[in-house]
Amino acid sequence: MDHQAKVILTALNGDLSIAERTLTLTAKDNAVPVGRASKSVTKGILGAVDNAWFDSPVMSRNHATIEFNPEDMTVTIQDIGSMHGTHLNNFELPRDTPTVITDGDVVVFGAEVRRGPETFPACSFRVNHKIVSYK
Repeated sequence: MDHQAKVILTALNGDLSIAERTLTLTAKDNAVPVGRASKSVTKGILGAVDNAWFDSPVMSRNHATIEFNPEDMTVTIQDIGSMHGTHLNNFELPRDTPTVITDGDVVVFGAEVRRGPETFPACSFRVNHKIVSYK
């Protein structure tokens, strides 16, 4: 019997058109990219309920990855060189270092950015996940 991880990201702030994302990770498809969505449909990186592409100017296009390790049944997050960083429970994650996430953690992508009179908030999410068996 194989296992999969269901990871739910629920927005805690920001003006996101999709406030909750459900990511399904399996042994075969064990990683999901996290980053800034494109406004161009042809690029194929539009935000949806089942991915981690966000319409946010504070996120890098290639910001982070969320990965399921079926061998030890953990889910990790890793900043992959974003401009404004990734925080887990108020601690900045070192780049290129997978860090285990647990149910109820808060992850923040980016940092507040001000451009002239506009302010763009960081993207903050509560993480819930469960590991389930499937055939």
